[in-house]
Amino acid sequence: MRFRLATLAALAATLLPASAFCAEGAHPQGSWLMLLFFAINFVIFVVVLAKFAAAPAAKYFRDRSAEISHTLKTTDDALARAQALAARAQADIAKLESEKALLAKEMRETTAREVRRLREIAERTAARVRQDAQMASTALAETGRRRIRERLAALTTSLARDLVEKNVGAADESHLIDEFMNQLGAETRP
Repeated sequence: MRFRLATLAALAATLLPASAFCAEGAHPQGSWLMLLFFAINFVIFVVVLAKFAAAPAAKYFRDRSAEISHTLKTTDDALARAQALAARAQADIAKLESEKALLAKEMRETTAREVRRLREIAERTAARVRQDAQMASTALAETGRRRIRERLAALTTSLARDLVEKNVGAADESHLIDEFMNQLGAETRP
């Protein structure tokens, strides 16, 4: 194959100058012997080139082809890895979205639960405050009643003493005061 290609190239190189000489208006210069010398020289050049440059050229093209194939394979592998990473990233994004939705749901549920718990605490506290206020008002009213009784008892005792001093003798006085004090003491007890 190489020989045919080299022969074809040599034949083309030898005939092309001849067609240039055949063209109209061409100036004849040189001789046929000179043309034959150039053609033989060219054929020798092509043969030497084919013999010495064909193997390195073929090796270069094989190496270049292998390098291109390796680059294509490496690129295809990198593309496959990149596509796998992109797919994994998409899956991670979808997973994050679902986790985000789950966290939002859990936060809403926790918030609602805490609101209910705080509402219950507030209601219990309000009931306790009402109960404490009622107990305090009852205690205050009872204290007021006791003070009024004590005041009335003191006034009654004072009035009774005055009346007894004016109307009762010494013996009756002592007996009435003791009886009245016992009765008053029994009434003031809760």
